[in-house]
Amino acid sequence: MCIRDRDEAQAHAEKAMAYYAEIGNRLQLEHMRAELAGMYLNVRQFEATIEPSEKALLFFEQIKHERWISAISTNLAEAYMETGRLDEAKAMVFRALRLEIATARPYALYTLGHIHDREANPAHAATSFNEGIEIARANSDPFIEAYLHRVLGALLGRNGQPAEGQQHLETALRLFTEMGLEYEIGPTNEAIRDL
Repeated sequence: MCIRDRDEAQAHAEKAMAYYAEIGNRLQLEHMRAELAGMYLNVRQFEATIEPSEKALLFFEQIKHERWISAISTNLAEAYMETGRLDEAKAMVFRALRLEIATARPYALYTLGHIHDREANPAHAATSFNEGIEIARANSDPFIEAYLHRVLGALLGRNGQPAEGQQHLETALRLFTEMGLEYEIGPTNEAIRDL
């Protein structure tokens, strides 16, 4: 997403949120707030992800909407992890996993694997990434599956298993190519070269 598209999406989201606030539709307001936070996460604006996610999470907790609680928890986990707040990230990961919402599980396991890797525990990281891949396949979610293959491939390559790492990286490259995610092809090819 280019900056113009991001700014346009943010402007539309804020306009929609103002409208929902004006007409008193809190459900749609918080839904849009969570979507805006997800957009920030996708463009790697991790600090910007946190506040709207936390606000939306409070609302969805009040109405006990488990699917949204799980989705927002996975987003917050990644944002917390990327900003160095590992304890809060873990809490959100385990919260999402406890809810057992299948579509959110591979995203939570992606973040959990990164946390294990940052804590110098590559075996647990690999287990999380592998489990995430299996669930992503079962969910027919090639998006997160591709990212899981890429991080697992890089992890294996750094830890003395370059052949296995290359297999995962090549799978990631194939999936990114099939989805047309051009912006992920370069970094994946770079990870293959780094092996």
